[in-house]
Amino acid sequence: PETLAGLGADAREPRLVEWEPPGGERLLEARGLAVGYGGRPVLRGSIELRRGDVLAIAGPNGAGKTTLLKTLAGLVRPVEGEVWVREGFKPFYVPQNPDYAFMMRTVRAELEYSAAKGLGEAALEELLRSDPVIAGILDRMPYRLSHGQRRWLALAIARLHGARILLLDEPTTGLDVGLYSELCERIKAWARRGAVAITTHDPRLVAECSNRAAMARDGRIVEADRRRVLAWMEEAWRR
Repeated sequence: PETLAGLGADAREPRLVEWEPPGGERLLEARGLAVGYGGRPVLRGSIELRRGDVLAIAGPNGAGKTTLLKTLAGLVRPVEGEVWVREGFKPFYVPQNPDYAFMMRTVRAELEYSAAKGLGEAALEELLRSDPVIAGILDRMPYRLSHGQRRWLALAIARLHGARILLLDEPTTGLDVGLYSELCERIKAWARRGAVAITTHDPRLVAECSNRAAMARDGRIVEADRRRVLAWMEEAWRR
């Protein structure tokens, strides 16, 4: 594992990190929710996010995890139920395919556009000072970056928009161990401003970066103890 870590890969076992329940104000609530397309539900259940929460949502491919995030973000209408969001906390969705987040011909233009829509020029300057990955690719076309660089750019766009509820769809794909560790710290920092919900197949996010977990499978989403979710993920990998 140490040799692989030196090469940018992570081969260690996830470490369960215990968090104290944040107990903050309720920011998002969906009760009696059914999500899907064309009036056909694929996933039912309830979701609640409070200030400080990092909720990791696991489950098999096709369970409806992405559709759930899009519904919470307001991009897809619920089949049943409704989503309540506290005023000033409109969610921001970061897609599993980072290319869907890009509109401009250069990384610099993407970031300038996002900063203008969100936190402003000072936030962009601070990002460039603190993020050598982004600072080194400013004049490149987003679609010609590596998958990990595109993933990191999509997360930077979300950061500059300044949303206080982030919905991250498989955010660790393409990231090496160093960027994964930095992302985990950023997720926790984002949650201190609001809340974060993550769909993932990565057990590290469940064990190390979240304080709550839920399972999406068999047409239902149900909150579960993180140890139980990790055990299910391990068994799924073994199968």
